[in-house]
Amino acid sequence: MRLPITLATLLLLGACNANPECDATDAPPAATMDATIGAAVDALLTTAATDFHAHRPPEPSQFRAVRAGTLATPDGPNQPLICGEFLPLQTDGNAQWTLFATIKTSGYEQWLGTGALAFCQNPAVSWQPGDWTPTLQQKFDALR
Repeated sequence: MRLPITLATLLLLGACNANPECDATDAPPAATMDATIGAAVDALLTTAATDFHAHRPPEPSQFRAVRAGTLATPDGPNQPLICGEFLPLQTDGNAQWTLFATIKTSGYEQWLGTGALAFCQNPAVSWQPGDWTPTLQQKFDALR
């Protein structure tokens, strides 16, 4: 599973090195992931949206900086995950952006706030280019 991801990353970086105006973060997410990882990320986005909808408060009003990657594990397959931030819906005007992580385990785990830091700032994560914010926002809004 690492080989297709590595090859896609190398091809993207090679294309960007040949074109100085190219930015790897501009590439659409689906174009840079292999189908297995893409399917896992789509499932995690659906899971995250469903979890946010089912377990309120806090109720997100919007999302930002949603990215996808895989966490290397020492004794098993890499675990797909998504990280991002959400702005809780509050009427008092004191809402603050909150970090979240949704990771594929035997099912899934969703972490909010400081609990998400261990996943989102882990150097063992290989991040894919692209922003998944619109997809997560659409999936969440469809549940309202």
